[in-house]
Amino acid sequence: MNTTINHAELEARLRSLTQRTLSSPARYFHVAVLLLALIMCSLLGALFVTEADLPGRTQLAFSALLALGLGWAVYAGWALTRRDTLLVHQQVVAGWMAVCGTGAFFVCCAVAAWVTKGTLAMAALVTATTLLGGAVWLLARSTHRLGELKALRRRLERT
Repeated sequence: MNTTINHAELEARLRSLTQRTLSSPARYFHVAVLLLALIMCSLLGALFVTEADLPGRTQLAFSALLALGLGWAVYAGWALTRRDTLLVHQQVVAGWMAVCGTGAFFVCCAVAAWVTKGTLAMAALVTATTLLGGAVWLLARSTHRLGELKALRRRLERT
C-alpha cells in the first residue's frame, strides 16, 4: 500500500471537487424547468385573473398550481445562479419539492377517493401513491449521495 501523499494531486482533486458548478446538460435542464414553470405560471395567472367567477375549489386548485409553478421557477433560478459548488444540494432541494408536491396530490386524491369511492378517484390515488414513492426514493438517494460527497470532502481536507 502506498502511503505517500502527492499533495499537488490531492489539492487539485479537492479544488475540482469544490469548484464545480452545474454541467452543461444539467444547466440546460434547469433552463427548461425555469422556462416551463414561468410559462405555466403565466397561463395559470391569466386564467385566474380573467375568470373571476370560477368556483372556490377551482380557484384553490389554480392557486396551488400557481404556487407549485412559482416554487419550481425559484428553484431553477437558484440552481442557475449559484456560482459555487452545488454538491448535489440542488437534487436534495428538488427532491423535497417533489415530495411536497406529490404529497399534496396524494392527499387530494385520497380525499377524492374517500368522498366519491369511484374507480377514477382510486386510479388517481394509485398514481399518486406511485409518484410519492418515486419522489421519496429520489430524495433518499440524493440525500445519501450528498452525505457521501460531504464525507469525501472532509476526508480530502484532512489529508
